[in-house]
Amino acid sequence: MPKKDTKIEIILENILKELKIKYKKQIPISNKTVPDFFVNPNITIYVDGDYWHSLDYNKDKDIRINEYLKNNGYKVLRYNENDIKNNIYNVIEDIKSEIKK
Repeated sequence: MPKKDTKIEIILENILKELKIKYKKQIPISNKTVPDFFVNPNITIYVDGDYWHSLDYNKDKDIRINEYLKNNGYKVLRYNENDIKNNIYNVIEDIKSEIKK
């Protein structure tokens, strides 16, 4: 079930739109995970809130998800709240770089 977008997800979505990057939102992958954004052919983008993703349980879960996706041919991009709010230029350049590969 889709969730309500967070402020940082909205910021990143607006940037993807401005850059004219085609994406889909919250597409489940093998009943294992639901990336915030999916850029074809195989790039998943997660926008992680600083509080929730700093908890040990969620850190471990994120590592397991990353490994699963990488082992199944996906590129995983994760950006935390601080990156989105304070280093958005680096985030943009990273996404553009990965799409070009």
